[in-house]
Amino acid sequence: MQGLLRAKNLEPRTVLDVGCNVGYFALSFAGQGSFSYGVEMDPLPLRTAVLSSKHIADRGTFIPVALECTPQSVVLLPQCDVSICLSIWHHWVRHQGLSAATQILRELWAKTDGVLFFDTGENEMPPEYNLPFRDGDAVQWLSDYLRTELKGGSVSEIGRFAAFAPNHRNEEDAQLTRSLFAISRS
Repeated sequence: MQGLLRAKNLEPRTVLDVGCNVGYFALSFAGQGSFSYGVEMDPLPLRTAVLSSKHIADRGTFIPVALECTPQSVVLLPQCDVSICLSIWHHWVRHQGLSAATQILRELWAKTDGVLFFDTGENEMPPEYNLPFRDGDAVQWLSDYLRTELKGGSVSEIGRFAAFAPNHRNEEDAQLTRSLFAISRS
């Protein structure tokens, strides 16, 4: 991500990582001098992120936010140069439905001044996730969806990266990949 931002001559002052888990990306940006917010609803990984943030205190700032993203709560998040939304959208679809997941993503986009990085579970996800592309081309569906729902953005597929299914079938997971998208303000 940081390489892509450098290639576009973007040095984010503020970063918002929604679903940050232990804070890898938020902390990486903070370590480069950004003011980073890490949003996570699970207190255990968020605590790990907070403890890890002690090592970057002299370079940047990391603000942990304990929050479950819903259409109502996402409006509380700050405006940022870069937003990161990795491996969480499929959970919103599963637990809140496609309409709510779309509202959350639209609000994140509205709070993004530069680039939003996005990936989600694709065809490796089991049926209970109720993903709309379950029996089709996930990459094409997601590309079209992002172009339609995130107005004013230029959607790029950065590449395909290793993924794993929720049940961690290691021998089968070796073949699984997901697309990483960057949606940039025009």
